[in-house]
Amino acid sequence: MNNFYLATYESKGGPRAAIVVDNQLFDLAKVSKRSEFSSILSILDNWETNEFLLREIAAEMDFSEGFALEATKLLTPLLYPPAVYCAGSNYRDHVENMERKFELPPGPDLRANGGRPFHFLKASRCCVGSGAKVRAPSKRLDWEGELVAVIGKAARNVSIESSIKHVAGYMAGNDLSVRDLGFRPQVSTTSIFHHSFLDHKSFEHSAPIGPWIVPASAIRDYRELTIQTTVNGKIKQQAKAANMIFSLEEQIAYLSSVTTLYPGDIIMTGTPAGAGAETDVYLTSGDEVTVSISEIGDLTTYIV
Repeated sequence: MNNFYLATYESKGGPRAAIVVDNQLFDLAKVSKRSEFSSILSILDNWETNEFLLREIAAEMDFSEGFALEATKLLTPLLYPPAVYCAGSNYRDHVENMERKFELPPGPDLRANGGRPFHFLKASRCCVGSGAKVRAPSKRLDWEGELVAVIGKAARNVSIESSIKHVAGYMAGNDLSVRDLGFRPQVSTTSIFHHSFLDHKSFEHSAPIGPWIVPASAIRDYRELTIQTTVNGKIKQQAKAANMIFSLEEQIAYLSSVTTLYPGDIIMTGTPAGAGAETDVYLTSGDEVTVSISEIGDLTTYIV
């Protein structure tokens, strides 16, 4: 059985859904003869049935209909996610490094006393694909390599134990952040309105994701995936997803207790130690950032 990935590519007629098999890309609507397969979001709307069909397509692929990956332009796999949920402070080593950086006493155990995951939102159209060029909004543009989960089945008030069944697949992600724009200088530092997550996290093109979606069924255990971030080839972050404070299952259960998660929604699950803010090293024009996740692939972003 051939493994496959789901992607979106730039065709002569605009963005189109694609299936990637053995390093070749195929237009999904064409090879499936299903017009609704022209969009990844429409495929995710009925994921349980469509995943079976996609496996059949991948197993019987006519490779004469494909394109070499290097001959096509990949876009963000999802045009565009209905919601982008981002976990904050979800790796203990990153939290500890930030506490030391700002000379803060060790914070409380985030899981203590019924502690729950912390999430914020990014605008859907902040998402861009691998190879995108992102303009640095300030001199303190930071990287945050993350594992991204894609919802494939609506989830509302699901249990931790059943939550993983709602995941269609995984991507690499980069929660780009501008560390000096997350504050409102006209508002006192003692005010709860001093901080601005919109400026800090949801600026133009702040959510690179991709390069494609790897079906969850192809990943034996997401906890064993290694997340690595490099800047100009130098390793900045490297950790296993098992090091999350709140697991993906716990994040899905929590989020679904607040609101319904829908097919195509994505969850950026948090970043490990090694972000630039920990050492005051930031991205500048000309930098190349790559988030690599084992069994998934490489997501590269160019800073301009």
